[in-house]
Amino acid sequence: MQTIEPSLKKRVVLTILDGIERLESFPQIAKPSQDEKYKHMRELFVPFGGAGYSVLYEYKAEADTILIASIRHTKESGYKLSL
Repeated sequence: MQTIEPSLKKRVVLTILDGIERLESFPQIAKPSQDEKYKHMRELFVPFGGAGYSVLYEYKAEADTILIASIRHTKESGYKLSL
């Protein structure tokens, strides 16, 4: 199993949090999910290094609430970035 240095882990977390925090001001900035199962959700791409992370979320406008369903690395097995 590959170990990741603590400073890299911290940068990853801070980068993802920064991307998510943008949703506070711009909740519909991300594109709608192309997956039929999640068509009511949006997919935010957060770049990091040569790849990045996908944040799948639902924006509930009536409650001004964002519900995050998943955060996945874009090189994760089975992940497909839909542009």
